[in-house]
Amino acid sequence: MEIAKPLIVICDVLQGPGGFSMLKSMCPDLLRAVHARARVVQPATPKAFIDALKQQPRAVLVTDPDVLSRLNPPSPHAALFDYVRFGGTMVICGPFSNNSRPDEMQQFFKAWKLPWKLGSYLRTSFVLGSNLNGTGDLPQNYNVKAQLMRAPEDSRIYVPASGAQSQSHVFASRNVANDEVPVVRSPCGSGTVGFAGDVNCEKETTPIVLWLAGLAAEEAPKHPVAGFATFDITFPTGKQKTVAIGRGGRPFVWHLLDAAPGGEMVSTFEISSPAPNDEDDGEFSTTEALASSHAFWEELSRVGAVDPGNGLTMARGKVVSMRMKVLVPASERVRWCAGCGKWEANGGQRYMACSVCRSRFYCSTQCQKNDWRAEHKRICELLKAGKEKDAQIVRLANAAS
Repeated sequence: MEIAKPLIVICDVLQGPGGFSMLKSMCPDLLRAVHARARVVQPATPKAFIDALKQQPRAVLVTDPDVLSRLNPPSPHAALFDYVRFGGTMVICGPFSNNSRPDEMQQFFKAWKLPWKLGSYLRTSFVLGSNLNGTGDLPQNYNVKAQLMRAPEDSRIYVPASGAQSQSHVFASRNVANDEVPVVRSPCGSGTVGFAGDVNCEKETTPIVLWLAGLAAEEAPKHPVAGFATFDITFPTGKQKTVAIGRGGRPFVWHLLDAAPGGEMVSTFEISSPAPNDEDDGEFSTTEALASSHAFWEELSRVGAVDPGNGLTMARGKVVSMRMKVLVPASERVRWCAGCGKWEANGGQRYMACSVCRSRFYCSTQCQKNDWRAEHKRICELLKAGKEKDAQIVRLANAAS
């Protein structure tokens, strides 16, 4: 059975779905690497972030400085501080250094009792600290433009190379002090705080952030999954259920199902745009973006099933749709038989996939034959090519004829 991935919480902009963020455009390599090694939750609101911390994630990546304001409870800052001092790991990285202010940073260091001071802002060459030689997951040499830190020797992950000088096309070179470093890590209570000051999200920084977050340098090998993933959620009404997520039906949309034996459909995610081109991408738009639905989406976000922070569509000053992303990997979604319309049973044998497109599933060979004659042979190659929208058009035309 596949080993469960660790949970990573990304604390970026907490201004609600659609808040402006530099993370996705600046750090695609880092995001891809983290998603490949972990189950990732990126809360869109302060409440969702506080709820995510209650799941005791492997680490929290803080990529926006706003969370470090307002330390008084019940602020996200206070919840983050408690998470770290009771054993959690926080890594400051990504666009954080581009958007932070020196006075805010100094207040943060003081409040958290971190032995750090802001250093220079420059590019130069660094080498791995001598106390970390032999750490195979970290590059030995590291050239980066960064917000540097002054920190005690035992907190420095990288140090300036011998004779290091600032590198700039504009300013004259100068010597770099030995205690000014781009990556530091220090204890805080029973936990740790790491800092990667890279201001360009360069690819060379990705393995360093993975190491600070306690994630493996290499992607874990993929193994067959014994069953689909389930999540224990509490609905806004207070009702509790164990649910699973999958795609199916006509049109082929996302569904939330009761995972109990004989369970029924819990909810269909109403789609306001065509199905995505790539099923594994997991993105969709939902018209359920009203305030009354936010608690539902935040609960699914809390358990790591969806990310509700991928953008809003506005009309006449009101939210009309929300861009969402299902975080459950394709191999862990409940499967729908495209022949008879049944869903998998929890603990039962997994439905087989079409050997060509791998996008449709069947409970029996007879259902597969029936679907092939009725519809699937017309769209199989389109699905194999990832052209889900085109396949949907063919399906609708076939149904209308």
